[in-house]
Amino acid sequence: MRKNSGIALWNRAKEIIPGGTQLLSKRSEMFLPDQWPSYFKRAKGIEIEDLDGDKFIDMSMMGVG
Repeated sequence: MRKNSGIALWNRAKEIIPGGTQLLSKRSEMFLPDQWPSYFKRAKGIEIEDLDGDKFIDMSMMGVG
């Protein structure tokens, strides 16, 4: 089960930064809301790891890692 450590951080960011980030294309809502992580611990190639250690495969066109 995911801990979702990034949710509190994301909510705080949205309080002080419009949209939680400066880039529309990198907002988690643009991918898969409530499932795609807002923040990454590390990203390399197509592999992404969130703050809780959950791993994802980046299959978006522009890539994150």
